[in-house]
Amino acid sequence: MADPLSILGAISASVSLAENVGTYLSRLRDAPEQARALLSEVIETGELLRMLRSRLETDHAHGNDALLETSILFFAVNGCRGKLEEIDRILSPLASGSSSARLMWPFRRSDANEAVESLHRYVQIFHFAVHLDGL
Repeated sequence: MADPLSILGAISASVSLAENVGTYLSRLRDAPEQARALLSEVIETGELLRMLRSRLETDHAHGNDALLETSILFFAVNGCRGKLEEIDRILSPLASGSSSARLMWPFRRSDANEAVESLHRYVQIFHFAVHLDGL
């Protein structure tokens, strides 16, 4: 059975990451396109995780834990949390560091694009799970 705390952890990681990216972006005059795309995807990921948490809680209250017991969802949530924590580790020093540390975007274009694409794949899985009926 999937651990509901994994979903809460993924939500927490998403919120923390969104705050870090937002803080960093607010200090840049001309944020790179990758930064804006990453922030957008992080916000969407957080929203879908909140919706998923609500759906799982509602289903559980009605005695339907089928979605909670879906291993693909469990692995997707853990994978998403891992990706968010990886991005957060890169951005955290920038959000709280010296002004010279905040001058450069820490991702290469390909790495930023990979992070956005990875989060987007998780968003698609979560969107499907939230809107799935009949389990």
